[in-house]
Amino acid sequence: MNKKKNKAVNKAEKQSKKSESSVKENQKALEEKILAKKEADRIKREKLHAKKQSQQAEKERIRAERRVELARIEAEKKANLEKTKAQKVREKNRRKAQIKKLKEQRKAEKIKRREELQNQTKQEKARKIQARKQEKLRIKREKQKNKDELKRQRQEQKHQRKQSRQDKGYGGWLAAVISLGISVLVLSSVLTMTLVVPSAVDTEVGNVYRKSFYDTVSHVDNIDVDLAKIMATKDSGSLQKYLIDVTVNSELAENDLGELPLRDEAKFYVVKLINQLGDYAKYLNNKLIDGEKLSKEDWENLTTLYTANKKLQTSLKELSDKMGDGYDFSKLLEENKNDVMIKGLKEMQNLSVELPELIYDGPFSDAKKKDKIKGLDGEEITRAEAKEVFTEIFADYKFSEIVESGETLGDFETYNFTAMMEGDTELYAEITKKGGNLILFDMISFCQEESFDKDECVRIGSEFLDKIGLTNMSPVWASQAYGVVTINYVYEDNDVIYYPDMVKVTVCQESGKVTGFEGSDYYINHTERDIELPKLNSAEASEKVSDSIGIITARLCLIPVGEKEVLAYEFMGNVEEETYFVYINAINGRQEELFMVINSDDGQLLI
Repeated sequence: MNKKKNKAVNKAEKQSKKSESSVKENQKALEEKILAKKEADRIKREKLHAKKQSQQAEKERIRAERRVELARIEAEKKANLEKTKAQKVREKNRRKAQIKKLKEQRKAEKIKRREELQNQTKQEKARKIQARKQEKLRIKREKQKNKDELKRQRQEQKHQRKQSRQDKGYGGWLAAVISLGISVLVLSSVLTMTLVVPSAVDTEVGNVYRKSFYDTVSHVDNIDVDLAKIMATKDSGSLQKYLIDVTVNSELAENDLGELPLRDEAKFYVVKLINQLGDYAKYLNNKLIDGEKLSKEDWENLTTLYTANKKLQTSLKELSDKMGDGYDFSKLLEENKNDVMIKGLKEMQNLSVELPELIYDGPFSDAKKKDKIKGLDGEEITRAEAKEVFTEIFADYKFSEIVESGETLGDFETYNFTAMMEGDTELYAEITKKGGNLILFDMISFCQEESFDKDECVRIGSEFLDKIGLTNMSPVWASQAYGVVTINYVYEDNDVIYYPDMVKVTVCQESGKVTGFEGSDYYINHTERDIELPKLNSAEASEKVSDSIGIITARLCLIPVGEKEVLAYEFMGNVEEETYFVYINAINGRQEELFMVINSDDGQLLI
């Protein structure tokens, strides 16, 4: 029993040990399995990590390549921009150089044309003066010859009558009649030949006037071409070139018109239109130089100018056709109002247009006219009263008769008179209906000798202005040419020069007589003014003037700038041999204007 029990116990123990051994083996196997799984997981994680690192490295590589590519593209783009910029700079410099070269060429051509014109005009005027001298001598000799012939004939007639009384017969009377008839026939033949057959001097003078007229026509044609080009472009450089050409051709046309021996009223409207063309072209060119663009109104004004010049061009062509090839230009000296040329020019009065006016022969000599005339006062006078004013003003001119020459209706309503003087010289004047003021007078005279110098002529002009009631007038500009001194006087008050209130006087250096007066600007603008006190003194304003200009004089003045009047300091000075007038705004120190003095055959001019 015990033996079986022990066997069972042993067997149970064996089974228990076997079971424990099996458990241990299973546990060990499980642990090994777990370790193997962990190892597999570790390897898997390492692979995943390596894969991620590889992917990250690839991404970084791609990003690096992209950055390199973008940097390359940016560098290439920047290089192209720099290249384009450099090309633009080179092109701009090339255009600048080209424009500068063209300007220099244009300037040289302009100077050359001006010199040629001056030389040519000088020679022509010299010939004209000499021709006039010869013509006056010829007429004087003819008059003396005719006088001597008439005296001889009268003596012969007296002798024949005496002989007739002695003979007391038919034959003596018949001889006297025949003798008288032959004498009259001879005298009339001499006079007819003198009046009908043109002399060499007439031909010479006529050729000078012919050239002046047809040169004017040519300049107007050139203006038409330049204006047509202006209307067809908006390029600033080209516009400036064409505008300069218009200004130059208008100046040349004005000079040629001035050569014709016509009264101002005959050519007034043509000259006014040509001046407006040149002045407005200069005004627009200055805007472009200042960097401004032409406005819609500027283009509308250009269109108006183009149309007006086209009409002038057509009118001049029609006038040339009416005159024909055989027209005798020397007849202009006779001042026949029915002459085809004089009549044709007067008919062009509707060509004038209202545009800004600048300067011609002195600083601010043509202030823009205002709608209201400020300087005329007093009651309206009659024609008889105007004639009395005329007689009183020109009492020293020794005229034989006064002829009423109609009336003028325009900016000023005037009574017009013409006085005949010795030597068949005419004096034309206009007296305003309102107030009875002399507004204009002109006398054609040939001044050859220089018996009176410029200073004496300025004094004579001042005395004339005092005589017609214009006081406090100071001479600001005097130019001498061909025996005539032209002086601009302006109103002065409290040491301020008022340039809008300007008159022009001409004095003959041979006779010391005033031969011309123009006072429309004065009567348009003259009024009492309340001007602003200057904020700069003369020394401060002079600092705004170029250091290259050696200042000689300085004074305070009122100048026209567009539609306004501006208080400014006028500085006159030299740069080597050139003389300049500089105008500095007395309020803000801005340079308002600068003029340079040039010498020409017509005296000193300002441009």
